[in-house]
Amino acid sequence: KALLVLSYRGDQLFHELIPRKGKMLDIGCGHGFMTYLLHFAAEEREFTGIDTDEDKIATANNCFSKDAKINFIFEDASAFAFKSYDAILMVDVLHCMEPADQKPILEKCITHLNPGGSLIIRTDNKALMRRDGGTLTNFFSNKPFMLSEDASKDLPYLSGQLIKDVAAAHRMNCTEINQAKHSSDIVQDFCFLQ
Repeated sequence: KALLVLSYRGDQLFHELIPRKGKMLDIGCGHGFMTYLLHFAAEEREFTGIDTDEDKIATANNCFSKDAKINFIFEDASAFAFKSYDAILMVDVLHCMEPADQKPILEKCITHLNPGGSLIIRTDNKALMRRDGGTLTNFFSNKPFMLSEDASKDLPYLSGQLIKDVAAAHRMNCTEINQAKHSSDIVQDFCFLQ
């Protein structure tokens, strides 16, 4: 059932990119929906989800199906005490960070990957935003509904080049998987080179 829901939501790619077992970190996990689905799809995955929204973390921690292999923490990624992980997910988070904070968090993630680990990022790519003139997804998530305190200001979208540069500096392979059919979302898989 979890695989079906992952496929429906378009998150099947995450299931395919991360190992079937090991320690995972989900930065910006929100209510933990994808974290739970990825765990249920491969129950040997141990997940820690962190988010800066205390109410979302409270909701995630109170799921009926929560088990000992899933933990949610109210914490900012820059202050969080990272352990070592087999995979780190940053889904729709990086482009919401201030530009000065983007490179340090990428480097922090990379230095806390186990050998062979992956950093998987889905983010809006500024280069594609220029090409397609923005997207309805971005418009509706940022402007008319004011879903967050900072929604009145434009998000500091990043360039995919920043991710590539940080990966190269850490001798990591960066594979860009463009899923932009009607949006500028990009999934980037950083694989550790031994």
